[in-house]
Amino acid sequence: MVSPAAFLRGHGLKPPARILDLGCGTGSQAQVLAGEGFRVTAADIDFDAVATGRELLATSTSFAESNSRRPDFLPDFVAADAVSLPFPDACFDAVACVDVLHWSPHREAFRALWNEAWRVLGRGGLFAVRSLLRDALPTGMPLNEGRYRLASGAEWFLPAQADFEALLAACAGEWAQAPVALPDGHGAAWLIARKIA
Repeated sequence: MVSPAAFLRGHGLKPPARILDLGCGTGSQAQVLAGEGFRVTAADIDFDAVATGRELLATSTSFAESNSRRPDFLPDFVAADAVSLPFPDACFDAVACVDVLHWSPHREAFRALWNEAWRVLGRGGLFAVRSLLRDALPTGMPLNEGRYRLASGAEWFLPAQADFEALLAACAGEWAQAPVALPDGHGAAWLIARKIA
């Protein structure tokens, strides 16, 4: 699996750029990004996950040792709703959103999350997303509002490439990498959008 840090570096982002890890969970990606020298804010709506992320960071000796001379590079954990973030406009150089969008309860929540991430992204910034992709899961049974039931029985919101194209067209962006399904056969795809205005 390609890490968000490698993915963002591959598209020209360099430390100490400011990154929002949106939907960070307990912060494993945030620690990787911060360990590579990025300034990371890790946000998740789950207060318990954010508290656990803070605890894990405080007790992680390997992370603390590798960053002991750069305390300003430790991830900052914030409990926040992804559709109403407590950050000013255009304050991040990149937003990483890994395995989050398919948790959207419906199409409007998906759009709201995308638009809020776009709001906090600065001009020229990168929005890196890994999500399940409907185009890569053609056997999913439609339910409602963009939700599908997979063969496993799991129910997810499955955005299609056309959904991402429509969002990008509406928000003055361009593809740095259009959605491409990962070769693992699990239906996930990486995409990266660049904010141009």
